[in-house]
Amino acid sequence: MFMMKRLPLFVLLFSLVAMLGLLGGLHAKAAGANLVHSWSPPSGTAANSTFTVQVKPSDEAAWMDLYEYNVKVGHQDGTNFDSSYVNFDFSGSLDVKVTYNAGTISSYNITPSSYGIQAVQTGNTLSFSVVQDNLSPRKIAVRINNSWDTGVLHILTNPLETNAPSQMASNVYLINPGDAIPLELPAGKDTYYFKAGEHTLPKGSWAEVDLGAVYAIDKIGLEQAPLYTNGPEYPNKFIVESKVNAGDAYTTAYDGTSNSLLGAITKSFPAKNARYVRLRLLGSNVTSGYLFSSTVTEFKVMQAGGTTNLALNRGIAGAFPSYTQLFDGNSLTQFGTNKGYGNWHPGESFYISRNNTTVYLQPGAVVHGSISSDGVSNVTIKGRGILDGSLLQHANPSPGEGRTGAIWLNNGSDNTIEGITIQDACMWTVVMNFSTRPTVRNVNIITYVANADGIHFSGSTNGLVTGSFVRTPDDNIVMYHYGPTSLNTVQNSVLWGDDAHTLLIGLGTEPNANITDLTFQNLDVLAQQGVVDLTKFNGVMKLWPNGGNEIKNVLFKDIRIEAFRDPAKSVVFQFRTDERFAGEGNGRISNVTLDNIAYKGSGELTSLLSGASSSNDVKDIYINNYTRNGILVTDQASGNITSAGSVSNVNYSYTANFNSDVAGSAPAGWTSSPGVTVQPDPSASDQSVRMSKTTSAAISSSKSLPSTSGIVTVQAKMKIVDKTNWKSLAVMNASGTELMQVGFDSAGNMYSNNGSVWTAFMPYSTNQWYDVKVELNTATDQYNLFIDGVLKASNQSFEVSTANIGAVMFTSGEAAAGTYYFDQVKVSFLHTIIDSDFNSDTIGNAPIGWTSTSGVTVQAVPSMADKSVKMYKTTSSIVNSYKSINAISGIVTVQARMNIANKTNWKSLAIYNSAGTELTQVGFDSGGNVYSNNGNVWTALMPYNINQWYDVKLIINTSTDTFDLYVDNVLINANKSLESATNDIGRVGFVSSESPVGGIFYFDNVIIAN
Repeated sequence: MFMMKRLPLFVLLFSLVAMLGLLGGLHAKAAGANLVHSWSPPSGTAANSTFTVQVKPSDEAAWMDLYEYNVKVGHQDGTNFDSSYVNFDFSGSLDVKVTYNAGTISSYNITPSSYGIQAVQTGNTLSFSVVQDNLSPRKIAVRINNSWDTGVLHILTNPLETNAPSQMASNVYLINPGDAIPLELPAGKDTYYFKAGEHTLPKGSWAEVDLGAVYAIDKIGLEQAPLYTNGPEYPNKFIVESKVNAGDAYTTAYDGTSNSLLGAITKSFPAKNARYVRLRLLGSNVTSGYLFSSTVTEFKVMQAGGTTNLALNRGIAGAFPSYTQLFDGNSLTQFGTNKGYGNWHPGESFYISRNNTTVYLQPGAVVHGSISSDGVSNVTIKGRGILDGSLLQHANPSPGEGRTGAIWLNNGSDNTIEGITIQDACMWTVVMNFSTRPTVRNVNIITYVANADGIHFSGSTNGLVTGSFVRTPDDNIVMYHYGPTSLNTVQNSVLWGDDAHTLLIGLGTEPNANITDLTFQNLDVLAQQGVVDLTKFNGVMKLWPNGGNEIKNVLFKDIRIEAFRDPAKSVVFQFRTDERFAGEGNGRISNVTLDNIAYKGSGELTSLLSGASSSNDVKDIYINNYTRNGILVTDQASGNITSAGSVSNVNYSYTANFNSDVAGSAPAGWTSSPGVTVQPDPSASDQSVRMSKTTSAAISSSKSLPSTSGIVTVQAKMKIVDKTNWKSLAVMNASGTELMQVGFDSAGNMYSNNGSVWTAFMPYSTNQWYDVKVELNTATDQYNLFIDGVLKASNQSFEVSTANIGAVMFTSGEAAAGTYYFDQVKVSFLHTIIDSDFNSDTIGNAPIGWTSTSGVTVQAVPSMADKSVKMYKTTSSIVNSYKSINAISGIVTVQARMNIANKTNWKSLAIYNSAGTELTQVGFDSGGNVYSNNGNVWTALMPYNINQWYDVKLIINTSTDTFDLYVDNVLINANKSLESATNDIGRVGFVSSESPVGGIFYFDNVIIAN
């Protein structure tokens, strides 16, 4: 499968760049030039012969061979496989040839599909071109014969390197292969420069003390502490070294690597002279648990024959800035920050101890080991070399999280990892927890063992992951509830999860550790599948708050998910607030947006919205332009989504702003006539669609939508350039039948229809943008029309009756030429929980599905085709009819039509919670007034007429315990308090009360939407 392969160290153009690097120079290129820079690793680096890869600038003829690295990929069940990758820099346009050497190519797949790569197959060779994007460097996976492991080639490209340090600079400490690596840089140096070749990092945290003079010493004291607050305590492995002069080499004074004692220990050794003493901590002396972790609080050095602590307050250096706390005589202070779980100090790591330190891995460098820091800022780890974890312990010490990660830069600010490749980490790969402005830029990560997550930003703020590739058998990107976490962005990257979650946000029991204001955008997900319990530990996008914490204000935008490897094991998203394990505590989720999410397959496990209780709910979820297998999602059914428990205000919509479309082309995804083009109007960053009619033939541009019933809102901006012909926004059903139009005529008027009757309702001006909004209701076959937020037409009838909405169209008709623009199209789908028109009920009977007293019957009012419910009070008893629903919370809309036949008694629409407590009423009194409440205060708001239908609408917010009341679409009572605080809505009812008898009213078209 794999072999040892050696190429010249630098090939083609990169040889020149390397020479310039020796002189401290940088390579240069002309703007737009096609350049390739390649290199090879040191002799003995494992190669993989499955593929042969050649590349060249697209405008050149000569091909260059690349080094095909062997890398392991795997799953949490312990299976692992040899796979392949190549790594190089390029700019401009690149031609690639991939030859498969392990058999015949029967099929192939090149992802991300968003790159639009089209390969040509010639025998067992695939040829294709690719253009670099410096903000989102091309990370390509070529899969042969549906392989997901051995037959996969990872093409991991980088932009041209422009910020390499000069080897000749005075601040640079050069490290050749085989050189000793200092635990701390010498004075005047701030950069470790690992030259091309193989290196192995030293291990262990450390601290150094200057006793101030040469003393004979024969004893040390070490106070050990738990790994983290309330965490496990282990016996530390350690070595004590000493020397007389600053320039001497350290020698061992005491070897404590076999220490088996906990807590405070004292160790004696033969007296020796020393001025400088160094403690090295190498992990824990256990066979399971966090065996590489070291935690100590105090280190003492005793003068021979005495008990005086010569080290007290004499610390001069250490792996952590808090090294002075190791010598301060206070056992309550700790060596290293105490940030809890997720910030322990592996004894296998090499530690960066100073602020403003750079670690540079030259192209062709392979550095074995792990790098960590704690409380250190402005650390940069960069280059084009490889950080390799293969020499670290891989055996699972139970828990696997006790192993050592690749790079842990915790509790610092402005730390950056850039340009390198990390392979074979055996624990969380990149951890930048409890940090401010951590950055991971253009980093390539491939791991194969359980717990080898990709990137952690737990307890961190203002972080950025960009331009990176992550393939792991565990969670790709993680933010736990370890501390307040906010304002982090993950973007422009390619993610591949062989097991577990792609984006895992939540979990953890730290109190007051909310996670807020996150952005995940422009991501390609090549694979994902769940692990262990597929109903719990699963999902590309996973929000799972625990510990009483909240996750809110999260944006998932422009995320493209390839068809899953095994859909029966995979989930697009889970937003849930139940506790992971008993006792960890539930959480809350609010204000989450999924915008332009595309899953390109089908058959996946059902996505989940689940609120554990009314106080641990999921609310305010906005799903816009989500497609499954190319089909727009407009509801739970089309999205393969289920909801459980306390979930509210889930919104589905389609939007188009045309800003990503090519100017001069027809709008993408729309069916358009000639003359319909995207244009930079009003600007290049805010494009719109121009409808330019130049002949007598009508032109149009339409967007088909999944057939949808209920309340659908269509909104768009329109700008009319000339008053020459009829220009309109039209809405159609799934059969293509027109339901309504908003028209701009040649005389300067706007028109709308009521059935087949057209009416001019306002003038318009040319070259002015108008916001046009239409609220359509397929239950009533009616719509409301708003212009610039002002209601212009209410309860207008469709041209024809319909069961659904199916398309939006912009048209330009009549003979004359004309021009106009449209932009910011939005279609929102509000699905109803109750939609009762009673037209299927039997006249004279009580309405089906409603609980009613005597006197409540369905009647042919206003007609046999349009029935309603009659409330006839013939005794002094209250007459009512109510409908119970499953408890819902958030923003709830209740709408009904009411017709009062006589002014005799109190008649009302009433809303209740699931416990039956009244929350509000809209009442029609015997004096001819409409009443509403503010808390328990009732006010007459408007007069009413008998035998007239009124459209009554309540918009109730259970989060704020307030409501708005509209009558005939006019707001008459705004932001008023409910009668009682509530967590939900559970019932709608109609009531006829008070004396005298004989009171009659009708209700119809009852709708409840959430």
